[in-house]
Amino acid sequence: KSDPGEWNNVFSDPAYRDVVDALTRQMGSIYPQLFSILKERNSPVIPSNNVSIRQGEILRNGQVPVLAEKPFKLLVELELKKNASGPVVVYELDQIHGFSLFAEKGYLYFGIRKWNRDHLYRIPEKADGQILKINLSMKTNGTFQLSSPSLKNSYSFASEWPIPEPMGKAAYFPRSLCAGISGEGWTKPYGKLDWGADLDGIVRSCYLAAGN
Repeated sequence: KSDPGEWNNVFSDPAYRDVVDALTRQMGSIYPQLFSILKERNSPVIPSNNVSIRQGEILRNGQVPVLAEKPFKLLVELELKKNASGPVVVYELDQIHGFSLFAEKGYLYFGIRKWNRDHLYRIPEKADGQILKINLSMKTNGTFQLSSPSLKNSYSFASEWPIPEPMGKAAYFPRSLCAGISGEGWTKPYGKLDWGADLDGIVRSCYLAAGN
């Protein structure tokens, strides 16, 4: 063998095209959805750098900005019930990276998921029982700032951001963004939230923009 350790990927090597085609057909006979997945990956929708979303909505893949290795801004208007808990905004990339803005017992938290590990940042001021307009900005160096006219103070944290760029083209990888619901990306979402949890309140509007 010229590559006994099988370190070299020959998928795109023309010399192995017949082998790849034969194996693809064999896999397609077992898993018919494979052909549509390959077609989507070969011609992915170019993602937008900004998007708007409201309570109960889920956006997926080409509808969702790619935030890997990027700064972003998040503008959210929401109404929280007293002692509210639940997800406000959840973003996920390839089910192992992402972020979440959520409430727990009336407090706001910001969570970063990186390599399936959660890093949580608590806003030390109760935010429940009112309407909030939140301005959250994340810099490439990991510094994030959160402010709202309804809060007494503005807050700044050094965080674990950015999430890494996946191997290959990030636009090929599954992404989702949802508001007011935990969505379907994680079996164990941030904090003590349960899968499928809803927010004790309403996300009136949410705007996410990637980049500076």
